[in-house]
Amino acid sequence: MFCATSFSNLKNEEKACKSIIDEVLNKLESPRKKDIMLIVFLSPKYNVEKVIDFFSDIDNIGVSVGGNITDEGEFEGEESGISVLAIDKRYIRCESFSLSVPQIGLRDLGRKIAERFATDIPSSLILFPTPFYNIDEILSGIKEAKSENLFVTGGVASSYGNSPIFTFENGSIGSYAISGVFLEGVEGNARIAQSCKIVSSKFIVTSSENNVIEEIDGELASDVLNDVASEIIAEDPDIGKLPWFVGVEIESRLELFRFYPILDVKNGYIYIGGEVEVGKNIVFAVMSRKYADENSKIEFSSISPNLSYDFCMIFNCLARGRKFFGRKNHDISIVKRKLNCSMAGFFSNGEITTLGSPFLLTYSAVLANFRKVFIS
Repeated sequence: MFCATSFSNLKNEEKACKSIIDEVLNKLESPRKKDIMLIVFLSPKYNVEKVIDFFSDIDNIGVSVGGNITDEGEFEGEESGISVLAIDKRYIRCESFSLSVPQIGLRDLGRKIAERFATDIPSSLILFPTPFYNIDEILSGIKEAKSENLFVTGGVASSYGNSPIFTFENGSIGSYAISGVFLEGVEGNARIAQSCKIVSSKFIVTSSENNVIEEIDGELASDVLNDVASEIIAEDPDIGKLPWFVGVEIESRLELFRFYPILDVKNGYIYIGGEVEVGKNIVFAVMSRKYADENSKIEFSSISPNLSYDFCMIFNCLARGRKFFGRKNHDISIVKRKLNCSMAGFFSNGEITTLGSPFLLTYSAVLANFRKVFIS
């Protein structure tokens, strides 16, 4: 009922797409094209209009990617191509959508998406937003309206270099949009591996503006950072050589943080790669290859061999590839040792997962596992 992923790095769009369709039809035991839904992960080096034209007689939803993750491995940058997750609609009810993102009312849009796919049985919603401002608002709207039966996951559209970023659905292309696919009766669960190691206790932001943290716990932000860094580096000098981050708490119950790089420290202020509001709990962290490697092995190697899944999807931060780990296929190789199912995914600009509620993460790898629920 599922197959993933066909992969092609052919230069010609038509040849690449044809090889994918031939493989999909073979793997799904020759269904008719109208029986297939394709989730397409597309390198921007391909002409999206030509790809869409070729798939015009097949339901499809897609997203631009800076790298594909497939059964065959991880492909980044120029190596990336076209990969798909194919769904056989004879066995699964699925529905795709693509919506332009308004300037206001993002939370209402999230509520409408959740209400549209309200369900009484375990089901999954896979989202592909472009990196517009405040994806959190849409996820908050989904959180407010969603049923407990709806598992939400996905990845934010990406590219490499100065290539365009987009999503598409059945011929419609959007650069400021959110696309997705709903799978009824397909339950999901997630595991998260993060790249940043927390090296401080929690603090409260007491003064900030946009991406500038001015005061922490009533003191100059840079003074607090210097105190933390001095203590940590005295214990482990190598930490001083690593990139430093601010983690903004998004779920206290789960001790869940979203990490933003520290871009600059001057005039007593800390400039970070994202916005933080007054009153937010924050921590300081370092981006560590050693920690990320250990965390991946803990999270992905602990999957029970007694559990069987129909397919899995991996949404991996663009910063967690070969350049970071020093070798190709770091995360997918761990997953493949534990799971024997179809695999699809991409290197993203942000990772969406559900741990009680849907959240947007950064500098993480989200492994989402899916299986068809058989209901009597």
